[in-house]
Amino acid sequence: MESLEHNLEALRIIQAFAELPPARLRLVAQAAEEVHFDAGEVIVRQGDPGDAVYALTGTLSTRPGLDLKTRTLICVISAAATGH
Repeated sequence: MESLEHNLEALRIIQAFAELPPARLRLVAQAAEEVHFDAGEVIVRQGDPGDAVYALTGTLSTRPGLDLKTRTLICVISAAATGH
């Protein structure tokens, strides 16, 4: 389990969270959970209901239909996630 300080530092480098007041950023950091995915593992499927927000680093492959596209990401925030 990661520490609160680790989560705070990780969130501060993400533009969407960087300008949050410290008290609000702390609330987000307390709820944050770091997860790791194996190569080839499915993270989300198109059409699935949003239940989380992901901040991703590394290489992400998307497969809309049969078309394979690979993108290198620094950070992605899923706008479709509802957090419910």
